[in-house]
Amino acid sequence: MWLFTEIGFYSIVAVDEAKGTPWGKAPQGTRVMVRARDKSHLLELAERYFPDATIYQMPNADYQYRIVVEKYAWAEAARDLAASIDYSNFKDHVDRKTELSQTLDPYAHALYRVWATMAAALGPDWFPFHYSRVVPLDEEAR
Repeated sequence: MWLFTEIGFYSIVAVDEAKGTPWGKAPQGTRVMVRARDKSHLLELAERYFPDATIYQMPNADYQYRIVVEKYAWAEAARDLAASIDYSNFKDHVDRKTELSQTLDPYAHALYRVWATMAAALGPDWFPFHYSRVVPLDEEAR
Protein backbone atom coordinates (compact mmCIF):
# COMPACT_ATOMS: atom_id res chain seq x y z
CA MET A 1 0.00 0.00 0.00
CA TRP A 2 1.19 3.49 -0.76
CA LEU A 3 -0.02 6.23 1.50
CA PHE A 4 0.43 9.95 0.91
CA THR A 5 -0.27 11.99 4.05
CA GLU A 6 0.31 15.55 5.17
CA ILE A 7 3.41 14.35 7.05
CA GLY A 8 4.89 12.14 4.34
CA PHE A 9 4.79 9.33 1.81
CA TYR A 10 4.95 5.71 2.95
CA SER A 11 5.00 2.26 1.44
CA ILE A 12 3.51 -0.33 3.77
CA VAL A 13 4.09 -4.05 3.22
CA ALA A 14 3.72 -7.25 5.18
CA VAL A 15 6.86 -8.47 6.93
CA ASP A 16 8.05 -11.75 5.43
CA GLU A 17 8.79 -13.56 8.67
CA ALA A 18 10.31 -16.52 6.79
CA LYS A 19 13.34 -14.42 5.82
CA GLY A 20 16.17 -13.89 8.24
CA THR A 21 15.93 -10.24 9.20
CA PRO A 22 17.55 -7.80 11.63
CA TRP A 23 14.17 -6.95 13.19
CA GLY A 24 13.52 -10.27 14.87
CA LYS A 25 10.81 -12.82 14.31
CA ALA A 26 7.06 -12.85 14.93
CA PRO A 27 4.12 -14.96 13.72
CA GLN A 28 3.51 -14.51 9.97
CA GLY A 29 0.92 -11.85 9.20
CA THR A 30 1.18 -9.94 12.48
CA ARG A 31 3.58 -7.14 11.48
CA VAL A 32 4.03 -4.62 8.71
CA MET A 33 7.04 -2.70 7.54
CA VAL A 34 6.47 1.00 7.00
CA ARG A 35 9.02 2.29 4.53
CA ALA A 36 9.95 5.81 3.45
CA ARG A 37 12.37 7.38 1.03
CA ASP A 38 12.67 10.57 3.07
CA LYS A 39 14.04 10.15 6.57
CA SER A 40 12.10 13.15 7.91
CA HIS A 41 8.81 11.52 6.83
CA LEU A 42 9.50 8.37 8.84
CA LEU A 43 10.87 10.32 11.81
CA GLU A 44 7.65 12.36 11.97
CA LEU A 45 5.47 9.24 11.76
CA ALA A 46 7.51 7.37 14.37
CA GLU A 47 7.50 10.34 16.74
CA ARG A 48 3.71 10.62 16.56
CA TYR A 49 2.70 6.96 16.58
CA PHE A 50 5.63 4.61 17.20
CA PRO A 51 8.05 6.33 19.60
CA ASP A 52 9.68 3.05 20.64
CA ALA A 53 10.19 1.74 17.10
CA THR A 54 13.71 1.31 15.79
CA ILE A 55 14.31 3.05 12.48
CA TYR A 56 16.42 0.94 10.16
CA GLN A 57 18.41 2.38 7.29
CA MET A 58 19.15 0.33 4.19
CA PRO A 59 21.31 2.67 2.05
CA ASN A 60 21.02 0.67 -1.19
CA ALA A 61 17.27 -0.01 -0.95
CA ASP A 62 14.46 1.66 -2.87
CA TYR A 63 13.02 2.84 0.46
CA GLN A 64 16.03 3.56 2.66
CA TYR A 65 14.21 4.10 5.96
CA ARG A 66 12.01 1.49 7.64
CA ILE A 67 10.23 0.60 10.83
CA VAL A 68 8.55 -2.67 11.73
CA VAL A 69 5.35 -2.44 13.77
CA GLU A 70 2.45 -4.63 14.77
CA LYS A 71 -0.29 -4.62 12.15
CA TYR A 72 -2.91 -3.49 14.67
CA ALA A 73 -0.69 -0.52 15.69
CA TRP A 74 -0.33 0.48 12.05
CA ALA A 75 -4.11 0.24 11.58
CA GLU A 76 -4.62 2.57 14.56
CA ALA A 77 -2.11 5.09 13.20
CA ALA A 78 -3.70 5.00 9.73
CA ARG A 79 -7.14 5.47 11.30
CA ASP A 80 -5.86 8.47 13.25
CA LEU A 81 -4.28 9.98 10.15
CA ALA A 82 -7.60 9.62 8.34
CA ALA A 83 -9.59 11.02 11.28
CA SER A 84 -7.36 14.11 11.41
CA ILE A 85 -8.28 15.24 7.88
CA ASP A 86 -9.58 18.81 8.12
CA TYR A 87 -8.97 20.09 4.60
CA SER A 88 -10.97 20.00 1.39
CA ASN A 89 -7.99 19.78 -0.98
CA PHE A 90 -4.98 17.64 -0.06
CA LYS A 91 -2.42 19.09 -2.48
CA ASP A 92 -3.31 22.65 -1.53
CA HIS A 93 -3.17 21.80 2.17
CA VAL A 94 0.35 20.38 1.91
CA ASP A 95 1.38 23.27 -0.35
CA ARG A 96 -0.02 25.81 2.16
CA LYS A 97 2.02 24.21 4.94
CA THR A 98 5.07 24.63 2.69
CA GLU A 99 4.27 28.29 2.06
CA LEU A 100 4.01 28.90 5.80
CA SER A 101 7.51 27.52 6.31
CA GLN A 102 8.75 29.56 3.32
CA THR A 103 10.67 26.62 1.91
CA LEU A 104 10.37 24.84 -1.39
CA ASP A 105 9.18 21.38 -0.47
CA PRO A 106 9.93 18.62 -2.99
CA TYR A 107 7.17 16.51 -1.43
CA ALA A 108 4.48 19.11 -2.22
CA HIS A 109 5.72 19.30 -5.81
CA ALA A 110 5.76 15.51 -6.07
CA LEU A 111 2.10 15.40 -5.02
CA TYR A 112 1.18 17.59 -7.98
CA ARG A 113 3.12 15.27 -10.30
CA VAL A 114 1.33 12.22 -8.88
CA TRP A 115 -2.01 13.97 -9.37
CA ALA A 116 -1.13 14.84 -12.98
CA THR A 117 0.07 11.30 -13.70
CA MET A 118 -3.15 9.78 -12.38
CA ALA A 119 -5.26 12.33 -14.28
CA ALA A 120 -3.47 11.35 -17.49
CA ALA A 121 -3.85 7.63 -16.73
CA LEU A 122 -7.62 7.99 -16.30
CA GLY A 123 -7.95 9.55 -19.74
CA PRO A 124 -9.66 12.55 -21.32
CA ASP A 125 -13.18 11.55 -20.22
CA TRP A 126 -12.17 12.22 -16.64
CA PHE A 127 -10.42 15.57 -17.03
CA PRO A 128 -11.22 18.40 -16.78
CA PHE A 129 -13.32 17.68 -13.76
CA HIS A 130 -16.21 19.94 -12.90
CA TYR A 131 -18.89 19.52 -10.24
CA SER A 132 -21.60 19.97 -12.86
CA ARG A 133 -20.55 16.54 -14.19
CA VAL A 134 -21.11 14.77 -10.86
CA VAL A 135 -23.90 12.20 -11.08
CA PRO A 136 -24.81 9.26 -8.85
CA LEU A 137 -23.43 5.92 -10.03
CA ASP A 138 -26.33 3.68 -10.95
CA GLU A 139 -26.43 0.06 -9.80
CA GLU A 140 -25.63 -1.33 -13.26
CA ALA A 141 -22.39 0.66 -13.46
CA ARG A 142 -21.06 -0.70 -10.16
